[in-house]
Amino acid sequence: MTFTRENLEALIAECGSFLPADAGYRECADLDGQAAHLFLQALGYSVLGHQDRHTHGCAYTACGVILSTNGFVHRDINLAWKLHRKA
Repeated sequence: MTFTRENLEALIAECGSFLPADAGYRECADLDGQAAHLFLQALGYSVLGHQDRHTHGCAYTACGVILSTNGFVHRDINLAWKLHRKA
């Protein structure tokens, strides 16, 4: 199975979910979210960055998608606002 952006959006629509094993994402590949960053970028997302959150890492996109290093993906609709407030 080729995992696509549409597949990811379907998981997010379910209020977040873990990526399936055949998605091509290697869980816990790192702790700072760089692998998640590259995975989202490969699917065509505009990735704003990634970070180490001490117990796990995550990558986040301009449209609010967040992928954790453990493979959990969801959307935070307020993410852009939160990031803007920190700047």
